[in-house]
Amino acid sequence: MRPLSGPPKNKKPKSPTNLLARATGIKQKKNVNVIVKKFPLSEFAIMLFHYDGNVNGWKDLEWSNSVIHASAINQTKWWFAKRFLHPDVAQYDYIFQWDEDLG
Repeated sequence: MRPLSGPPKNKKPKSPTNLLARATGIKQKKNVNVIVKKFPLSEFAIMLFHYDGNVNGWKDLEWSNSVIHASAINQTKWWFAKRFLHPDVAQYDYIFQWDEDLG
């Protein structure tokens, strides 16, 4: 049976409305892995700011290809936030900026 309105339309998958952002280095990989797994990718976009430039070291994690990686060596979390989390760039309902000092 087909609906009277015509053939079914391909629905676009719903984009996440929340963002988890975190400045990180490869030494924090284990902690970041635990944190990211607590945020469902269907509801959260994940953005990792790599201040050590090591993005390839994260490729082995199952979720690595589903998150946004931004890299600039020796930059601070505020440098990343100012450039990538500006209201004109980041259109999310909620933005969680997780400080690496929290674990």
